[in-house]
Amino acid sequence: MDMGVQEKHVLHADKVRNSVYLIEGIGNDRLTSSRGGSNLGLWRGHEVNSEFVCLLNRIMNKYPETFESFAIKNKKFCTVMLNMLCTSVNDFIKFTMTEVDRKMIAEYRDVFADLKILGFDVSWLAGRLNYIEHLQFSHPLLTELYALDGHLNGARSKLQYLQTHSGDTEIRLQDLQTLRDEKMQEIEKAFGTLGTKLVAGCIGDELLSTP
Repeated sequence: MDMGVQEKHVLHADKVRNSVYLIEGIGNDRLTSSRGGSNLGLWRGHEVNSEFVCLLNRIMNKYPETFESFAIKNKKFCTVMLNMLCTSVNDFIKFTMTEVDRKMIAEYRDVFADLKILGFDVSWLAGRLNYIEHLQFSHPLLTELYALDGHLNGARSKLQYLQTHSGDTEIRLQDLQTLRDEKMQEIEKAFGTLGTKLVAGCIGDELLSTP
């Protein structure tokens, strides 16, 4: 497995573990957790990490069935479970197709199964996971696409290198052209217009020209 993908799996597991904490000091609209004083906000009367309020609203607006069977009465447990849902969703949606492997698929299948046990209807997440698995592993098209992307990135890097050095070359050419123009002016001053014409052309220029 790619080290970056493996690190992402580990970070997700850590986030889920860190979302399970005891809540201290419940206030009217904000409170502080026992882990480092993180601010929490309110979502439909439930305390959650403030960063998850917008995400929960988006889930409710598009997939209201997610919460239809979620009936936890204990506020502390409710906070933990909602944060776990948001942590899982927030991390899942940020994966790119190039980061998807069979280990990631298996891990999130377990995560979504656990969320279902907690009372969340995450069939929309499970459906997307199944589609991603089919897209990634059922046909070599994506592998071929990634190979093309690799060649394209290599070509772009070479082009960028050439363009960068091309810019330097253009500046050098402009500097040399300026120096040449100045030198031609010196020649004209020393030898006249004919001198510059002969330097730029042939030694017989204008020798046999018609007056």
